[in-house]
Order: sequence, then C-alpha cells, then structure tokens
Amino acid sequence: MCKLKTALILILGIAIVGCAANDVKVLEKNDIMETKQITSEVSCSYEVSGDKYSEWFNLDVDTLLTDLNNIAAQKEYPALWKLYPDGPYGKGMLTRDGESWFVLAKLHDDCFVKKIQLSLYSDGSEEQQKANGDYIYFLINLFTPNMAEKVTDELKIFEADQRSMPPVRQIICGNTIYRFEYDESLSSDFYVIPARDPKFDQSGSPKSFAIKPD
Repeated sequence: MCKLKTALILILGIAIVGCAANDVKVLEKNDIMETKQITSEVSCSYEVSGDKYSEWFNLDVDTLLTDLNNIAAQKEYPALWKLYPDGPYGKGMLTRDGESWFVLAKLHDDCFVKKIQLSLYSDGSEEQQKANGDYIYFLINLFTPNMAEKVTDELKIFEADQRSMPPVRQIICGNTIYRFEYDESLSSDFYVIPARDPKFDQSGSPKSFAIKPD
C-alpha cells in the first residue's frame, strides 16, 4: 500500500508513517534470497508506471540528482554530479570523486529511472563506511520517507554476521523494492527498484500484423 506525497514535503520529513511490529510478512526465504513485504500504509515520493515488459519511477535522473543532493546536504555532504553528463550511457552515473560512479541510475527510454544501484564498496576507512550507511538512509527516506530504520532493520544491513543470512535480501515497501546484495569478495550493493503493479500486465488486443486472404 502506498500513499503519495510531494518530494519537498518528504525531504523535510513532515509526512510520517508509523509501522507496527507485526506489519511485515515474509514472502519467500531460502539459502540465496529472502523477500519481505511491509503491509502497512507507506508514504511514497514518486509514482510508478509500467507496461507488460518493464516498470519505472516517474522520475528523471536530473530530479533524482537534485533531490538526493538536497537530502544529503542536511548532513553536509558535497553534491554528487554526473560522471559523463554528455555520454549516451553515462548520464545516470553519479559520482563523488569524478573517477567512478557511486550511484548508478538505470533508465527507461533514456529518461525515467527504472533502477538505482548504490555501490557499497569500502576502502576500509570509517569515512567511506559512514558515507555508505548514510546514502542507504538517504535513498530510502527519499523514496519512502521515515522508513530507513525500519527497512534496514528488516534487511539486517548493519548486522555484523552477514555470512549466516541469505546474501540477497529484499523488502517491498509501498511502491518500492529495496534490495541488499552482500558480496564479501567484491563489493556489496544496495538497490532501489519500482515494485511491479499487476495492472501493468493487462493489455488490450494483440497488435494486428496480417489479414487472412479471401
């Protein structure tokens, strides 16, 4: 369930939705993946659209960049910027250092955001690890305000013993899916993905391609 709010109100943290202790259900769990769903009403910043092939947020990368920088500025982080602003595939790569992407926005029709990937690479420094944790919170609170602690607790992102849990864990929160992929050997990642609405699978009559001869 999802209740839409304007992005500005969401960033300021005016809209608050509480969650009860029993408002999460497990949809799937095995050695590889665990999927949960928050069943209570959640405030959502951006609408989701889609067709029978894909889904996307009604959000372009420029708005994402502005909104994310605004919320990060509250903790005095310098603004992210596009790594390759003029490249055909690079405008969704958002960087902190001008050398590599930190946030990767994959686009639908070269416009709308259909997936966000946050690199949780760490050089071992406390500064990098703190930035990774902060940006997980920034993204969750941007898309579903005031839900960061709830989501990260359910995904157990900050638990020390990651090896004892499925390496892929995700939770449906309103119209958004948050996914954490743990990789001890390389780099873990955090994803923001639009949840699929069953109505996207409903289509009209198939496209006509030929007429039978008389």
